[in-house]
Amino acid sequence: MYKQVNGVKVKLTDAEILEETKRTQDWDAGKNNRQLELIRSQRVPLLEEADYEINKLFDSGGDTTDWKKYRQELRDVTKSNADPFKITFPGKPT
Repeated sequence: MYKQVNGVKVKLTDAEILEETKRTQDWDAGKNNRQLELIRSQRVPLLEEADYEINKLFDSGGDTTDWKKYRQELRDVTKSNADPFKITFPGKPT
């Protein structure tokens, strides 16, 4: 196995090959967790907006049911066993 180092092709030792293989496997094993963290970070402002809308409706005596359902669906997005690369966020209430 070879690796490019400063534009020069260098042959790796057996130990370096094992280390590189382990690093690649560890990176691949963590891809789902990295994707879930990205989804969670994108979800934060949506949850904040839902909380705001629920409080606004509650204060005015409006019906909060749809927004509460939406907020729960947002929370549940990462709880399913679905492929984290195929997760879609629920639509906002109208």
